[in-house]
Amino acid sequence: MNRRRFVYVVIISFMIIITVAVLRSCQINSKKTNEPENEIKEIPVKAADAKITDLKQTVKLTGNIIGTEVIQIFPSVTGKIKTILVKQGDPVRANQTLFQIDRDVIGMEFRLASVQSPINGYVASIYANRGMSVAPATPLAEIVNQKNVECVVQIMEEDINTIASGSEAEITVNSFPDRIFKGIVYKKSPVLNQISRTQEIRISIENSSLELRHGMFADVEIITKLLRNVLIVPVDSLFYDKDDVLSVFIVRNKKAVKTPVSISVEIGNYAVVESGLSAGDTIITLGHENVNEGDQLLVYKEEF
Repeated sequence: MNRRRFVYVVIISFMIIITVAVLRSCQINSKKTNEPENEIKEIPVKAADAKITDLKQTVKLTGNIIGTEVIQIFPSVTGKIKTILVKQGDPVRANQTLFQIDRDVIGMEFRLASVQSPINGYVASIYANRGMSVAPATPLAEIVNQKNVECVVQIMEEDINTIASGSEAEITVNSFPDRIFKGIVYKKSPVLNQISRTQEIRISIENSSLELRHGMFADVEIITKLLRNVLIVPVDSLFYDKDDVLSVFIVRNKKAVKTPVSISVEIGNYAVVESGLSAGDTIITLGHENVNEGDQLLVYKEEF
């Protein structure tokens, strides 16, 4: 009997030890499971610094580069082309002889007649061949002065009142993709093209380097509004809070701080800030819809 009681005591003691071990294991696992719930979550966002810069509004167009002086060369006499003294692309001076014409007719003899360039420039085209018969109405060549050139563009009817004479323009061409040539709008056609409903605009461009050539295709941006030294932020950083107040989130010590702002104008993807921010303030530019005041942030900085 004593021996049986002893066996019962051992079995019960063993069961108690197993129960305690299981309960302790469950408590440890419960602690491990609850530990992440006590961690502070960081919300990933993109952010950038508000900055002071120049902001411009432009109208983008395409056009053609032309010389300010494009002269067609005609002979003053009838005859045959005896000599062609230039070739396409050659520079020429005013009063330089370009062609010589044989005016001889049966029974008469004349000196060779000279055809001269009236301007300094370049030979853009030659239309005549040696031995060809010509008359005063026959075009022989085209001379272009490229020291000053123009860009001719067509603007849509809705943009007519946004572009004024004197507006600045920036021009790029495929030959110099990294160069920006400056120009000024100096002439607007008084009428519209009845078919395209567009207005012709001419932009004057200084070209002393002769890099721009007559006939080049150009991409043009005409500046319609220019604001200098203004504080700007991306439009995407702005939002209205629950009280319908325009705001941004500033990042301070990796936490979100909601800040009311006022803006004066939006141009493209940017807004000009009148109050509420200072240059260098780091603001959330992407992800603010997932953020509340005081949230801990995981910030990825970017430039704009």
